[in-house]
Amino acid sequence: MHRAGRVYSIVLELRQRTKGCGVVGITESWATSNISDAELQIEGMNIFRSDRKSGIGGGVILYVDEKLNASQCQPMTSTEFNDSVWCKVNSGENEKVLIGVCYRSTASNDDNNEKLLQLLDSVSNIKGISHILLIGDFNYPQIDYDSATSSSSCN
Repeated sequence: MHRAGRVYSIVLELRQRTKGCGVVGITESWATSNISDAELQIEGMNIFRSDRKSGIGGGVILYVDEKLNASQCQPMTSTEFNDSVWCKVNSGENEKVLIGVCYRSTASNDDNNEKLLQLLDSVSNIKGISHILLIGDFNYPQIDYDSATSSSSCN
């Protein structure tokens, strides 16, 4: 299937499966600048996206219910890490939630891995954020979530 056809078929399925969801994160969207936001739109959801700048595949999309009044967090989205998009949601008087979607390719090199770590460090140090929701595909099977450890190999 052609890449654009793949993207469109996924969006059609998403429109059916995401009814009632507040937040939906997509990795490996395969979207490009040739595909408009309108073509990817899900009714009742704001769309935030970051397309892969070069090569095939990659890209991330974040859908957030319009009722949550989300706004894109451009400083986090504009980092040097290849595939991430971030938004802020005010969920109460003193409650600000930072939501991000990241995709780390299996072909990620040491430089891109370091940029991901720098991004996550920056995210964890943002002032005024009460909660962080991180969604993603990190392609890192060596993580042991029970013991919060991992082997040193990234690929």
